[in-house]
Amino acid sequence: MREIKFRGWDKDAKEMVSWERLRTSRYNQKNEWSLAHKLDDVDIIDIWNVNEFKNTMMQYTGLKDNTGKEIYEGDIVKVPAYRTISFNYPEDIMEVIFDRWKFTLSIQCDFAWDELKILGNIYENPELLESTK
Repeated sequence: MREIKFRGWDKDAKEMVSWERLRTSRYNQKNEWSLAHKLDDVDIIDIWNVNEFKNTMMQYTGLKDNTGKEIYEGDIVKVPAYRTISFNYPEDIMEVIFDRWKFTLSIQCDFAWDELKILGNIYENPELLESTK
C-alpha cells in the first residue's frame, strides 16, 4: 500500500510546504491552518487560508524518479524517448497529473515511472512547460 501524503504551494510566501509541516499544522475556527515553529529562536506562526491553499495541494504518487526523488502531482518531469499508439518520440518534458482516479502524464504514452527525472514543478518552474506548448 502506498504512503498517502501531500505538499502544498503557499502563494503568499512563494514556497512549497512539505508534508511534515502540513501534518503538524492545526485548523482554527476561521477556516485556516496554523503552524507554530521557531525561526532564529523566535516563535513564528504560519497561517494559511484553507480555501486558498487547498487548490494548490499536490498528492504524492507513491513513486520515485530515476534519482530516488518522490514524484508528486504537479511535478514537471523529463520523459526519455517514448511511444504512443502511432508514433515514437524523442525525450520530452511533461506534467504529472491526476486524471480518472490515477496518476499519469499530460500526454498519454507508454513510460516507466522509474525512468522519469523530476526537473521542477508547476508553481516554482512554470517556464519549463512553456517550451512544450
